[in-house]
Order: sequence, then C-alpha cells, then structure tokens
Amino acid sequence: MASNNDYAQTHALATQLRSELERLPYRSRPLFMMHFPHGAASESSLLLGALLLDHGLEGFDYVAGERGAYAQHDWSSHAWLTRGDLVVDITADQFDDAPAAVIVSPRSSWHDQFILTSRERADFRLLPGCATLQPIYDQILAAIPTQAGERRAAG
Repeated sequence: MASNNDYAQTHALATQLRSELERLPYRSRPLFMMHFPHGAASESSLLLGALLLDHGLEGFDYVAGERGAYAQHDWSSHAWLTRGDLVVDITADQFDDAPAAVIVSPRSSWHDQFILTSRERADFRLLPGCATLQPIYDQILAAIPTQAGERRAAG
C-alpha cells in the first residue's frame, strides 16, 4: 500500500506531466499528441510511468482496456497506470463520462467499466517501438527534473 507521501508525490507528478503535455506547442507535437488528451492515453501513461519511476515511485503497471461493443457503436479503448489498487490516469477527460481530467485514486468504478486487455511495466524505455517517446520525455525532464536529471544538468 502506498504511503501518504507516495500518494501526494504521484498526484503532483501526474498533474505536472498533464500540464507539460498540454503546454507542448501544437506544431511540435507528435501525431499521437495532436488532439491531447484524445488518442494519447497509451503514450501519456507510458511517459508518466517513466517519470514516476525516475522519481523513485516504483511498481506501476501500464494497463489497457476496452469497453462497449462495435455493433452498438460505443466501443472505446483506454490506458492508465495502476499500482495495487491505486489508479493513475492523466487523460480520462477524453471521455464525456469521466469523473475528472486527472485521476489519482484508490480504486475507480469508472475504470472498472473497462475489460483489461494488456498489462506491462509502466516504462516506455522497456517496450519495443516506444523509443520515439524519448524526445518528448527529454522535454518533460527539462520541466520536471529528477534528482539524477538535476545532477546531469549541473554536471
């Protein structure tokens, strides 16, 4: 179970990352971020996973799920992070029925609507095909440096 300090730090970093992703100049955004938060859940979650890990918050999983049905034209997919019962989602507001834009909460009945389709370690650097996220992550670290990043910048 996460300590209160871990929870507060997770919430702060999730909120900061969301703000930084919103601040990316439209013209310099990669294709998946063009309409952020719409269509950016997977990549945003993987970036958040790396950021949390680099700030000493370990054990987060990237999860993907889907809800609805193609036949009813209400199918959708989504991705977010979990650690135990803790749910961390920085793109929930792409859905009209989401309770908030940024969700950091123990359990989430809204997320329980999704049937999980995948679970991975929450770090884009460990997944094949995700190296294209590194330039965005470097920009994020310039705004939200880790202690290691602060040492690198100073050295």
